[in-house]
Amino acid sequence: MSTTGFSFDCQTSTGTLGSPTQRLYVINPDATASGQSWNLLLAATADWTDGSNSYTYNDPANAGCDNGQLTVDPSAGTVTADCASTACTSAVVTRGSSTAMSGATPVDILTSAVGDTLWRGYITGIDPSQEIPGETPAGNYTLPVTLTVVAS
Repeated sequence: MSTTGFSFDCQTSTGTLGSPTQRLYVINPDATASGQSWNLLLAATADWTDGSNSYTYNDPANAGCDNGQLTVDPSAGTVTADCASTACTSAVVTRGSSTAMSGATPVDILTSAVGDTLWRGYITGIDPSQEIPGETPAGNYTLPVTLTVVAS
C-alpha cells in the first residue's frame, strides 16, 4: 500500500496485490466428472493495527471515512494459465469485480468457469485501496488476510 502521512481529512492508500514474484497461484490438479468449480477468496482476519492503534477495513459509513474501508479490485489483475493442456487457458476462469469489504464476507478473486478442466495458473496486479479515517495516528499498519480456494 502507498505511504500516507497524518491528516485531519480522510485519505486513500492504494497498492498492488500479486506481483510477478508474489503471485496468487491456484492449482486444480484433479478434474472431476461432476464439473465442480472453485473460487479463490480473500478475507481479512482482523483490523489494520500498529501496536495499540487500529482501524477497521470493512465499515462503509461515510464512504469508509468514519472507520476505514478496504476495496479490492481483481478485475484489474492479469490471469495467466500455467499448464500445457489446450483446455487450460485463462478463459476458463473469471476475475471478480471491484468489491468493498463488508463484515467478514470474503472478496471473490477468481472463479473457475469449467470445473472439470485441469487448471493451474495465477493472478497478478490486483488493485486494493483503503480509505483511512482522518486523524488516524501515524504508524506502520498491517492487515492480516487469508486466501482460500473453495469448491463451489
